[in-house]
Amino acid sequence: MKSIQLMCSILSLTLIFSCSKSDESTNGNNSDILNNYETECQNGNGPNIIMGPKAAYWDNAKGISLPLTQPPLLANQVGYYIHNSFPALGFPLPQGYSGFDALDEEIPGAQGTIGVNVVRDNDNAAVWRYVPTYSIVGNFSITNAVANEVNLMFGFYQFNDVNFEVLCSETVPVNLGGGITRIFSARLIRFGNFTGQVYVIATIVDGLPGSTFVSSSVSAGPTNEYDSLVANIFIPLNYQLLVNDNGLLDSDLDGVPDVDDAAPNNPNIQ
Repeated sequence: MKSIQLMCSILSLTLIFSCSKSDESTNGNNSDILNNYETECQNGNGPNIIMGPKAAYWDNAKGISLPLTQPPLLANQVGYYIHNSFPALGFPLPQGYSGFDALDEEIPGAQGTIGVNVVRDNDNAAVWRYVPTYSIVGNFSITNAVANEVNLMFGFYQFNDVNFEVLCSETVPVNLGGGITRIFSARLIRFGNFTGQVYVIATIVDGLPGSTFVSSSVSAGPTNEYDSLVANIFIPLNYQLLVNDNGLLDSDLDGVPDVDDAAPNNPNIQ
């Protein structure tokens, strides 16, 4: 399951825009929409109002449509990332960024990890992590899954302070029917000089006791440029994952588009 679904001429779940040939991802109306965006979230102590691109990105991760007027494309693309063992996971990279395969050992107990870490070259200060699938065998909760990604983010930035601020927090279970339960959980966290959004989607399939299939994403960078990173890097990266010249992607070729697939890189699970 991926967090953003897009295709010209159909109603998308998370991002609506008018089809355009413009290559400018956030100029014009897109910038105005993102900069003026406002939403309310819960932060553990009650409601919290956040504004700007980070607010739009938070809502978008939950499946709320963004009424953008242009496809949010990367303004400058240099190079191309292709996963070493799963070539279907591939996309253009932003200028000044490199992509690295995500590995099992990054998450305790993870198996069959397919994913990517995109890191800014000059300072390693901006990170976009997308892991469409890994599995965990044994007792495992959504709390464990979120903690794993948050701890990985903290470790990358060598942040070991207990003082951090959770700006937004949400966990939503959904019974999809057919013996499938999906749990979405997300956090928007300010820590040190950085801000990061983490979301995890855990899918539990009846008949596979003790196994949990997980998708996750992390988008982090310096707080003073986080909104710009969201608008110009993170949202365009999400967009290009789900759409190619033929429309919505179906990475595992099981007939279910990635956005609706419980395990988008496992043809045995839809």
